[in-house]
Amino acid sequence: MPEWLQSWDASLFTTINQTWAHPALDYFFAIISSQRLWMPIIILGALLLAWRGGFRGRIFLVMAALAVGIGDGIINQTIRAVVQKPRPHEVELGARRVELRKEYPPEIRVRIRKTIEQNPGGSSFPSGHVINNTAIAVLATLLWPRLLLPLAAWVILVCISRVYTGSHYPVDVLGTLPLALLVVLFSYRITALLCRVLGNKFPRLCEGWVALKNEHPLPQ
Repeated sequence: MPEWLQSWDASLFTTINQTWAHPALDYFFAIISSQRLWMPIIILGALLLAWRGGFRGRIFLVMAALAVGIGDGIINQTIRAVVQKPRPHEVELGARRVELRKEYPPEIRVRIRKTIEQNPGGSSFPSGHVINNTAIAVLATLLWPRLLLPLAAWVILVCISRVYTGSHYPVDVLGTLPLALLVVLFSYRITALLCRVLGNKFPRLCEGWVALKNEHPLPQ
């Protein structure tokens, strides 16, 4: 990484992670970043889409599952294993690690890095949160265009939260966004292929896909 970019990255991280520090923001961004807290809502939403979402909702679930499998399961883990970049809360003196405790009701735990960790991990790039949330948000926007603004706002909050909580550097978050778009492309292409291949045995599947593309033009 060029020296000027590294300097900018470290400076922006310090601003977001430490200068912005406030108890209210600690709670807010820790909640945004908490997978454990959102998981019951995600599962409930998926069940509702599968039950009452019609063809559009079910095809979205297929693409979302592919996105998580490809993005988090393959691209994310492969790049992390190669890059091996430590998280800022492991190596940056003064970095704040903000997270929710597992106890209920959840409470905030803030730890400040006072010494450099001797054996830091390699999970800072790319960001699993960003790649998953961005890919799913883009896929949802393709199917429900009216959700563009709220989903864009959510992705921005997720990106900021990962820096604020000390989990990633700003460059790691920004560098993950193109990977998320690549995941969207893979997920869409595989879903389109499945609809074409399985359409011979399940005509309604092919008809539903064609109708969906005619209603909301999707990428070719």
